[in-house]
Order: sequence, then structure tokens, then C-alpha cells
Amino acid sequence: MLNIARLSCSLLLGIFCTTAIATTLLEIDVDAMSQDAEFIFEGEVILIESQQNNGSIRSHVSFRVLDIIKGSFSGEIIELAFTGGSIGERTVSLSESDIPQLDEVGIYFVESTSRQLLNPLLGWSQGHFIIDTDKLGTRRIHSNKMLPVSAIQSTAAIPRNIRKPKSTLAQNQSALGIITETETSAIEQAMTVEQFKMQIRELFE
Repeated sequence: MLNIARLSCSLLLGIFCTTAIATTLLEIDVDAMSQDAEFIFEGEVILIESQQNNGSIRSHVSFRVLDIIKGSFSGEIIELAFTGGSIGERTVSLSESDIPQLDEVGIYFVESTSRQLLNPLLGWSQGHFIIDTDKLGTRRIHSNKMLPVSAIQSTAAIPRNIRKPKSTLAQNQSALGIITETETSAIEQAMTVEQFKMQIRELFE
């Protein structure tokens, strides 16, 4: 749900305008995220193109599909469109909605491959994970804020009557059941990519 839109412009060798749109998101649990996502894949960002339409900016992000965790896709390249981006001196951004960056490799939980959404990832930042390599060459999983993901805890076994009610997503918060370390430097504590994929598959199979 969109709450506030504010426009800030500063004079620096011309007028540079940034539209920052504050949003309110509900926390989603990792079980629902895995089960409700239409498509979950590992991909590499190979191209980002920002386009302006009716005053809005959308960034079209092309991914090379490296592995399919859930769903089906016959091509090698998939394009997802995100609200926000930069064209010339104007930038539009949504809180808790980070656009994947060029050359980024990650795991993405896609809500829909066909509908036009503000952010195609389920739970926005909650469905966006980044892969990094430790000093031994092991690929490990991080939140989109680069916090190491150390564990996945299913909420399915918790009785509904004592389950934590859904709350508003706090800044830099991960989905319920995604356990992250507090320090970005604790990369050795992060799950390996294969461990993460295996546990996600167990949640929807």
C-alpha cells in the first residue's frame, strides 16, 4: 500500500530530482513465499533499461536464467519490470523495493511473470536474495541488504492460534523464517546456495 510520495530537488550543475515513494508492506513468511511464488530462479543480471511512461519510470531488468528452483521457463533470458530507476536527472525509488543491479547474481521469488506489478518479486525485498562468494570460493546466500542468511525456519509447524500475527515490514527486515546475521562480514555463517535451494524446495514440494 502506498502511503506518501515526496519530491526533493537540489541545485547542483542543474536540477536533479528524486521522487521517493514511501510504502507499507506486510511481513510474509518463508513458507508462503515459497508456495505462492509462480517462479523461483537463480539468475544473473545482464541488462537494465529504464523507460518513462506517463511520468513514471520503470526499469526493465534482463536476467540470464542459471537454474530454475520452481516453475517452468523455456528461454535463457527473462525480463522483469520494476517501478523506479533513473532517466537523465530524474530518479524514482520505492522504499523496500531495490532494483537488482547489473552483474548481480541472486535467487529471485517471482510473484507473477505476466502481470504488471510495482515490483514483480513476492514480498518485494523479502523475495530478493544475493549470492556472494567467500574467500574459499564457496557461493553463499545473503538478503538483498547483504546480510548473511544463516538458516531457514519453517513456520508451518507452529499452531495458527499461537503464530505471530503479520506485522508491518521493518526496514532491512527479511521474511519471517529467514534468519540473518547482523554483520555483513559474517559470510562464513551464511548458508551455501545449494543448501538454500534444497530447503526452499522442501517448503513447496
